[in-house]
Amino acid sequence: MTRTRPVPAEAAVTTASIMPAATTIARARLHRVSRRVPDDASDLLLYRMPRRTLRDRLFLILLLAASAVVFLVNLTVSGYANEFYSAAAQAGSMDWTAFLFGSLDPGNAITVDKPPASIWIMALSVRLLGLSSLSILLPQALMGIATTCLVSAINRRPPR
Repeated sequence: MTRTRPVPAEAAVTTASIMPAATTIARARLHRVSRRVPDDASDLLLYRMPRRTLRDRLFLILLLAASAVVFLVNLTVSGYANEFYSAAAQAGSMDWTAFLFGSLDPGNAITVDKPPASIWIMALSVRLLGLSSLSILLPQALMGIATTCLVSAINRRPPR
């Protein structure tokens, strides 16, 4: 026959002694979640980047100026770039159906081998500025500058 000794009350580990810690953690998590009720749309951000300093703004202006020089200097030296797509842009500037389907000619007999959306911006530029190598290539140069700005904004890092 084995004898069992009584366990002192302070040494007894029961589920009641473990549960308060678990419920405290759960309540803390619930409290954190309940505090996330946004007052306005800016509270939905997980991390708010600090404001740009003057140095950051000057660097961005310098970067955009450099990309503008690279993209815009001697823009028209290559002529119409690709005469095939330039003809599609010209046809799109003359006829809205050719514009919509990316046709090579205003009669819509032949379409180009690209999706028509790639020709739409060139066709709108030709419609506004007239047919020239500048009106064909200027939208792509401006999109290159905008892409430089977008990549700079995406890759912005917080200060250390």
